[in-house]
Amino acid sequence: MPAAKGGEEPLPEGLLWLLLTGEIPTAEQAQSVSADLAARAFLPAHVESLLKNLPKDVHPMTQFSTAITALNTESLFVKAYNAGVKKGEYWDTTYEDSMNLIAKLPLVASHIYRNKYHSGHVISANQALDWGANFAHMLGFNSPQFKELMRLYLVIHSDHEGGNVSAHTVHLVGSALSDAYLSFAAGMNGLAGPLHGLANQECLGFITEMMEDIGQPPYTDEQVEKACWDVLNSGRVIPGFGHAVLRKTDPRYMCQREFALKHLPNDPLFQLCSQLFKIAPGVLEKQGKAKNPWPNVDGMRQLTRLSRHSLSLPRVSLTCLYHAQRTAVCCCSTTASRSTTTTPCCSVSRVPSVPWRSSFGTAPSASRSSARRVSPRTGSSRSSAPCNKRRHSTPHHRWLAWLVRCCCSVLAPLPSLVPPPSSLQLGVCCCRCAVRFLVCIKQTKTNRIQTSSSTPSPSSSSSS
Repeated sequence: MPAAKGGEEPLPEGLLWLLLTGEIPTAEQAQSVSADLAARAFLPAHVESLLKNLPKDVHPMTQFSTAITALNTESLFVKAYNAGVKKGEYWDTTYEDSMNLIAKLPLVASHIYRNKYHSGHVISANQALDWGANFAHMLGFNSPQFKELMRLYLVIHSDHEGGNVSAHTVHLVGSALSDAYLSFAAGMNGLAGPLHGLANQECLGFITEMMEDIGQPPYTDEQVEKACWDVLNSGRVIPGFGHAVLRKTDPRYMCQREFALKHLPNDPLFQLCSQLFKIAPGVLEKQGKAKNPWPNVDGMRQLTRLSRHSLSLPRVSLTCLYHAQRTAVCCCSTTASRSTTTTPCCSVSRVPSVPWRSSFGTAPSASRSSARRVSPRTGSSRSSAPCNKRRHSTPHHRWLAWLVRCCCSVLAPLPSLVPPPSSLQLGVCCCRCAVRFLVCIKQTKTNRIQTSSSTPSPSSSSSS
């Protein structure tokens, strides 16, 4: 993946190109994305006024969601939809809204940070910088090391697809043809929960509080282990450890750890985090409650403070930084779901190759729309051209639809007539019967085809 000039970390713009086109970009292509985002990086006057007039005690995530919702006035998709745009062209304005949102979010996050912690002194964007470096610049941090950290931070937090609360919410709201601003704002409200995105704030608070409780560094392993047991015995959890899906150390954690080992190996926060990385999994395994005792991406939140270089960020502002890059994957998936008349794309792995706007016309060519592509689920190729078949065109499909309707009519009054366990068992039984019915019908059809193909034709028997 291309890196910035003089830097080593990958550019988030290169990842955005990859998500939209399915191809790893060259350095020139990544720079073209940087220029495109820089040209879109401005906020309407009413959004700036809104952020300035919000009370200072409003949580940054509340301000973040409010500002994104207010940006809905700039939606090109809403204007095109109200003008009667064709369904096959939904993707065009959705793409424009998505790119505008991706470009504007660093400004929103930096405005919130500067309003809350720097008396409203806002730093203007520098269009000569790449996306991550410009974000760091608007926050007020011009250290090359912090700019590198911001690029890494934005890249590793752009991997969310559709399984968690926020990404799934963006897909769900977008399926109602809500524009990119409203869809993403809905996802941000889910991400503000302490069991989801706000966990990064809790993790940093846990580490700093542990340092205050133990005392001055350096800390012994016995002190850290005792502190972990004290947390667990008090009925709390150790933030930054465990994952709903992963059963090993989070790769995003390791990326941040490698960065810290290279740039701030003697930082007290990082040294404590390294001790937790060594000690906490063993403590959690002894407790026996955690399925995955290994650290997740939130376990390295102290990197954003870089206390070694006096670039301390308040922990309540971290969540906005964490969510700025999430727009990339969510908005790319939303664009892809409206870029074809076939089944909507719900996975980044199925994003069709949408050429970049700067080297592209106004709509996909006929050859592209009719090309065959490989299904990631089955591995077989299939045409992406629209299918005109009716969904219930075969007799057994119609029988199945009728059987499902009958099951629904029977199951609807069950909770009021039959105790819940019995009604649940009966419902499961009806569903099994419906599935078995379909399997039997398809097997019968398959047997008939095999029988007809194995039976010799009259012409062949007479000739023999």
